Amino acid sequence: MSEYPVEISVVVPVYNSEKTLNELNGRLRAVLEGQLKKTFEVIFVDDHSTDNSWAILEELQRIDPRVKIIRLIRNFGQHNATICGFRHCSGEYVITMDDDLQHPPEEIPKLINKIEDGNNVVFGVFAHKKHNMFRNLGSGLINYLQNRILGKPKQLYFTSFRVLRRKVVEQIADKAKSEYCYICADILKYAAQDKIANVRVEHHSRKAGHSNYTIIKLLSLASNLLINYSAIPLRFMICSGFAISAGCLVYALYVLLRVVFEGPIKIAGWASLAFLTTFLFGMMFLFLGILGEYIFRVLRELSGNEPYIIKETHGFEMPEQKKMDINEQ
Repeated sequence: MSEYPVEISVVVPVYNSEKTLNELNGRLRAVLEGQLKKTFEVIFVDDHSTDNSWAILEELQRIDPRVKIIRLIRNFGQHNATICGFRHCSGEYVITMDDDLQHPPEEIPKLINKIEDGNNVVFGVFAHKKHNMFRNLGSGLINYLQNRILGKPKQLYFTSFRVLRRKVVEQIADKAKSEYCYICADILKYAAQDKIANVRVEHHSRKAGHSNYTIIKLLSLASNLLINYSAIPLRFMICSGFAISAGCLVYALYVLLRVVFEGPIKIAGWASLAFLTTFLFGMMFLFLGILGEYIFRVLRELSGNEPYIIKETHGFEMPEQKKMDINEQ
């Protein structure tokens, strides 16, 4: 018997998924209750949906007390919403998955079997992704950055369909003080690499709607990796500065040699001068923008911003410091 009152917690960040929530909840119940025969809870974290998702979640919670729902005051992003779920789940095993049915609940037993082999974290890996070409390219970029920046072993693949042991979840939830959360980086920090595993699972096409991962969100995720977990932008500035300085030195030597061997240069070269001036000013403003982003994030961290703010909850009592008076919103 588990030492925890709930054996499995399923954390699902929700954003504009009114067409899939009922089916997702029904299939989760069928697997967890019927197939695995485990005690469980399902925590839906509504990341400020603009459709009818919250009303559907309220009805699901009213019917089944094992469904627990949290609504955030604004959109904080998938990682922050997942951290919110981590802080309010109680299962020995914690499963995270998407809300669009591309992660089939019927594959959960594979994750559970793999983690019970002695692993601390297990990621579901898809043999054939059913994303569009743009999303697959974005996923490939993120995987490359994870390998280079986070030191992730190349044989490991990270997805949002995963199961974590309670001790890893508690460390991630306790240490998450930033609004720029990236759960995969935290997993590598708090779980030994030899205790992180992959298991092959199915990946289904979206049943409704379209992916919430737009080009802006993918670029934002990539920038979080670059700025929060590496010095690559700063090193790029240093290397670019050296390269530009070297180029200017070579050009100055070229002009000097022309003066020595050909005499004074007549009025010429205004086009190249304009190009160099524009290029150098452009690089300077780029560098200032990079430095400004670092300074902005430092200031945000010093101001004590939380990863999320809860607006409303049903199904469990929240700690007092997490509650908000809805009437004040």
